[in-house]
Amino acid sequence: MSKGSKKTLYYLTLAAVLTALAIVLTRFFSFNIQIFRFGFGMVPVHYAGYLLGPIWGFLVGTVSDLIGILINAGGTPHPGITLTTALHGLIAGLVVVGNKRRLGALAIVVSGVITSVLCSWLLMSFWLSQLLGTSFPALLVARGLNVALQGVALVVVEILLIPAFASIKQYLPGETTLLWRRSGTPVKYDKITDQTDMRK
Repeated sequence: MSKGSKKTLYYLTLAAVLTALAIVLTRFFSFNIQIFRFGFGMVPVHYAGYLLGPIWGFLVGTVSDLIGILINAGGTPHPGITLTTALHGLIAGLVVVGNKRRLGALAIVVSGVITSVLCSWLLMSFWLSQLLGTSFPALLVARGLNVALQGVALVVVEILLIPAFASIKQYLPGETTLLWRRSGTPVKYDKITDQTDMRK
């Protein structure tokens, strides 16, 4: 297998794992509070963007939402909601790319603010207003506090996960540098192929 094929395989494998986690967390471990769903299903979607890039983040968001609907329909399917889920991964990836492929607390905060305001608050409220036949401004007001609280929770969890991913960096693909300084230096995701070659 060529080096390019191995890289694609590693990307696909991690994307599949993150997609599965997103489905499980969203469909089975989230709580519906009237017009708002509280959960951590966006964490794997965001990390797909952080680690693999914006296109992979977009794909993980899209596939996780579509498969999730088939497994356990948690409401009326809506292409706008699927697009919004995909945008979570795309934006997370773009933030890290714009930060020179470095992932740290600041990048996660920036990503969290953008995705919470644009995706979770504005876009989701707009799509829900169509589905429910409710006033869009009224939904913005009703959902504002819940979106803010979930945004903060997601940011905290994603920051806490940085050292966890750093501890298994040798098994993961991607070019993202983790700004985790327990050892005094940033941790970069090394390619499996590179480490395999070094052991020969």
